[in-house]
Amino acid sequence: MVRAADSSYEVATILMAIGHLGGDTRPWLTDPHPGVRVCAALAPGLAGDGRADRIRRELARLPRAFTESFGDVAPPLQFQFKPYQDLLTPAPDALR
Repeated sequence: MVRAADSSYEVATILMAIGHLGGDTRPWLTDPHPGVRVCAALAPGLAGDGRADRIRRELARLPRAFTESFGDVAPPLQFQFKPYQDLLTPAPDALR
């Protein structure tokens, strides 16, 4: 399905589902699109993975960059609800 996707938005959305179903999203941690990398890194099965951890820290520091990576399209729907909604709000330390 991911290979047949027409856009980074579709790939990111599919990766969110794959991750929640316990699939391995590790191959997409090196994708050139930042939104795809973040969605791959958020898979519960990648907890403790060094590369995924770095990508999640980057998201915490620069949530707007993730949102803007999709251009005119809003991030995948999952990010409009808890617990992901908080990820798109900069931490107070990130604003300094």
